[in-house]
Amino acid sequence: MPADPTDHAFIDASFRAGPNADRRLQTLVEISHDVVYRVRLVPELVIEYMGGAVEKLTGYPPEAFYADANVALRSVHPDDLHKLVLTPDAAHEKPATVIYRWVHRDGRVSWAEHYRLPVFDAAGNVVGIEGLGRDITARIEGEQRLRESEEQLRQLAGRLLRLLHESAGLVVLRALGRAQPRHVDTRQHARRVRNA
Repeated sequence: MPADPTDHAFIDASFRAGPNADRRLQTLVEISHDVVYRVRLVPELVIEYMGGAVEKLTGYPPEAFYADANVALRSVHPDDLHKLVLTPDAAHEKPATVIYRWVHRDGRVSWAEHYRLPVFDAAGNVVGIEGLGRDITARIEGEQRLRESEEQLRQLAGRLLRLLHESAGLVVLRALGRAQPRHVDTRQHARRVRNA
């Protein structure tokens, strides 16, 4: 009986097997919507691998990062540079998941959520990081639009409430047979009604 192509054990074994396994993995990374990276931290900062959607997110091809690791530093929004892991100590101190902004080569700003893990040498020392970055710009912009919409609704509700108070004050004044002022202090009129 032929193997079930939906069987995960079969898929895993066939993916790892054979001379093209590395190429298949490379293809998966390159068609991914995520940025996949490996950075050596010691003895100096070197981008060892940058793949996936890196050019879409930054505007730079992977080769630009390999040629100059500072391309990554220049591509991260200046206000977010403190979130980067640039030393072995930082790999222990900084959170594994972080959100920061990338400044695209054309100037637009994109948001990315990064999942990063330290890479250890045989002695257990941190020598680098590996990570995955996902473009979350649409989510961040959607959250911003939602906050703006909520604020507009709060302002509208406040205006409606003031209008209702003014209208209630006018009704009270009409009932008392008094003139209609343009702006009504409903608390003052409520005291007058109680005292009348």
